[in-house]
Amino acid sequence: MSVAESFVERLYSDDSFLISVIKASGINDVPKGHKTTETETDEMMARAARQLGYEISTEEYAAAIKAQTQKVGAWKAIKFLIRLTRLAKKAEKGKI
Repeated sequence: MSVAESFVERLYSDDSFLISVIKASGINDVPKGHKTTETETDEMMARAARQLGYEISTEEYAAAIKAQTQKVGAWKAIKFLIRLTRLAKKAEKGKI
């Protein structure tokens, strides 16, 4: 298993780790109303991974998240995005 795959699997399974990634990624610093592109999001997540000690590139992260989505299926991927969004909003408000 690659470092990127390990990182993404942990994102899917560990809420406290996901919170750490959200805080390190700068997702909450994106100006209101700005729609981030998939590439921008991948760059933020890969940067957060590197800050947390995972040496991965943006391309490796993008490939790993795509592989994880295919592995778990669309429904679980959607549930992950909903969880990510909820936790990001809580982090933004300082509740976590």
